[in-house]
Amino acid sequence: MKICTTPQERRDALEIVKPIKIAVAYVGMGWDKYIDKDFLEEIILSPTLGSNPLAILEIVKVIGFDNVYFLDRLHSKIYIGNDQVFLGSPNLSTNGFSNNGNHEIGVLLEKGASQKKCSIDIFDAYKAEAQKDYHDEESKWDKLKKLYRRWQESIESEFNISDNKSSNKEKPDLNLITIHVVPYIINGDLEYNFNVVLGAINQLNSTKLDDYFKEDFEFLPDPDDNIQKGDWILAWPCDQKGYPIADERIYWVYVHHVIPSGYIHSGSPYTKLVGQAASLKTPPEPFRLTPTKKANIRVALNSGNFNDMLFLRKPWTLGPADKLVPAFLAAI
Repeated sequence: MKICTTPQERRDALEIVKPIKIAVAYVGMGWDKYIDKDFLEEIILSPTLGSNPLAILEIVKVIGFDNVYFLDRLHSKIYIGNDQVFLGSPNLSTNGFSNNGNHEIGVLLEKGASQKKCSIDIFDAYKAEAQKDYHDEESKWDKLKKLYRRWQESIESEFNISDNKSSNKEKPDLNLITIHVVPYIINGDLEYNFNVVLGAINQLNSTKLDDYFKEDFEFLPDPDDNIQKGDWILAWPCDQKGYPIADERIYWVYVHHVIPSGYIHSGSPYTKLVGQAASLKTPPEPFRLTPTKKANIRVALNSGNFNDMLFLRKPWTLGPADKLVPAFLAAI
């Protein structure tokens, strides 16, 4: 047994172990600097704030979702190799193993059948619990996307997450971002339901409301239009017939607020307010809307392959359009 207190000793321990099974609370970008990913077979981790969702996605791409298990309350750190085991306090992250990271301690347990069996028994018990909590790939994706939203919210509020001090510079990953492709008609100002909106945004008063939103859109109430804080809207202009207008603006809108009954409409069902605040921080856009991209968007919308995105149905609903988004993004 060897006690490892310095970053170098901890890194050396992982080099000796060459983990094939890991149970660790948090993972961060740069995780593959500290282990040989070619040896990794399975990992259990906590998909909660503290883990970088982009790091989780990297691991998924290496070993597949079937071999990545989510356990919310996991706080153990166990690295199991073919012959040795390393356990202690460090997460699989820069904070856990770099020279500038946290003060951590770990123990290298060398060649011992009993200690390895004990570690694998613990790993298998965690794994069984994780499989009950997140039993299929869909449930893991849902959790990962929720974590991504919380992670982005933390960036906006300048909260420094472990291992993510520069995470506001990370490039968004389209696998984790929810994008809605939404038509808009240029038809003047919408009428706010002042009492509802002011109640939802505490720092506002009625004199400031008109300047608060950089962009805002009207949607149907849930469950017809399922849109959430942290989503992105790719907004495109349409004419009165529902087709794209050639020269009007195509742009991104980040969803800071979703306010049911935020609009007053006489006889109209579109009463949910979805908006981007002018004063709040916004994550990096999913991708640049270059002139070529905008031209491709108009071509795709006019192709006949994405008619459920056009403003042809009355009332227009988000659900059918959302189903086409992956194919639409591939087309443009």
